[in-house]
Amino acid sequence: MSLPPAAMASGEAPMRVLVGDELGLVKVVQGRSISTLGEPSARLTWGEPSRTEAVEALASTSAPDGTPLVLAGRASGCVDVLHAASGEQLARVALAPASAEGRAEESESAAGTKEKKASVAGSHGGGP
Repeated sequence: MSLPPAAMASGEAPMRVLVGDELGLVKVVQGRSISTLGEPSARLTWGEPSRTEAVEALASTSAPDGTPLVLAGRASGCVDVLHAASGEQLARVALAPASAEGRAEESESAAGTKEKKASVAGSHGGGP
């Protein structure tokens, strides 16, 4: 469901708040300004309830052509790319969830890189 044209047609840019929840829903509240969010001009819910698809992170960006996008990181290890005005799912990227062992290897690798950089900087006699 997209925002009603009347909600988008006001002379001012609307104030929109997007929130993800543990049921995998993205909820949208829109008002004419921050002071009117308590009396929103639009309330929307995107998605179908599913605990395995819980929203763990949200980010906003835009496509190279200027299309506004919302990225929803999910508990399942997927990232959904949603159109920011309509909620339409444009793409889904499946990312492998990190294992505890994988995280430990990354930490060791990062520490090794930091130590190496410190020794290179020290050998030149320069500071940071």
